[in-house]
Amino acid sequence: MRSTNRSPSATRYIAILATASTATLWGCTLDTSGLGLLDSSPGSDAADVLVVDAAPPPDSSKPDAGPVDASDAGVFDASDAGVFDASDAGVFDASDAGVFDASDAGVFDASDADALDASDASDTTVVDVAQDAPLGDGVAGDVADADEAEAPEAAAPTIESTWVAAESMTVDRVRMGDGSIVADGVMDGAFVVSLHGEIVGLALISTDASGKPAGAQQWDTYVGAAAIPTGVGAGYTVGSSTWQLGVWEGAQARNASNGSLVPLPLGAHTLQIYGASSGYFVPGRTFRVVAELAGGGVILGPVVTY
Repeated sequence: MRSTNRSPSATRYIAILATASTATLWGCTLDTSGLGLLDSSPGSDAADVLVVDAAPPPDSSKPDAGPVDASDAGVFDASDAGVFDASDAGVFDASDAGVFDASDAGVFDASDADALDASDASDTTVVDVAQDAPLGDGVAGDVADADEAEAPEAAAPTIESTWVAAESMTVDRVRMGDGSIVADGVMDGAFVVSLHGEIVGLALISTDASGKPAGAQQWDTYVGAAAIPTGVGAGYTVGSSTWQLGVWEGAQARNASNGSLVPLPLGAHTLQIYGASSGYFVPGRTFRVVAELAGGGVILGPVVTY
């Protein structure tokens, strides 16, 4: 029967075993460097107690994951996706899109346009673009408000040009004398007039080469007792003293039933005018058109040689 009491020599043998890194027992090599022994070096107050497992029992609700497990996914896992994972998408991921991502669009992205783009900040003003958008040089207030911009001036009334129509002396549209526009079987002189303005009366007069009235020939849109403006210059004062002037704008007649002119609205007009032949529509004779404006006064056209 073997005694269970330890001899002094056995106790001494165990103490030697605890301090050695490797001991041979009963023919086997025992490595004690990884058994979790507490420090038994000289000066240490810790007892020579073997700690078998210092880790707490695993949390069954979080399989495979430990708060500081460096070999699997965890909060501070440096090899897989995590809050501070530097190799995959994360809040502070420097290689993919993130809040502070310097290589893709982000709030503080230094390589793309944004509120704090350091390459564009000097060109930006803090002015409401909808109210006072800087244009051109980027200085706010440089551009005048559209409502305050000056409206372009209306074109001044003018008779821009007059020329002899190709159909002159080949068409019959008017007659000698005053009154309503009626053909009389005699060919008429014809001219084309380009003008701009609000016109209420027209006259064609004979002139000299300088444009002064000469020859006492006048065709106009004044009829009966209607006064002829003195600016016309041929010396006639009322409509009944002159021959009628037919006026067309394209295919539309511009004479009223009594032969007077239906006022032309403000704007550009190209007119064809006709006067009964009095023997003056021959080469070398000169003429000009005179127009009365709605606001008063007359404008003179250029001298045209037949």
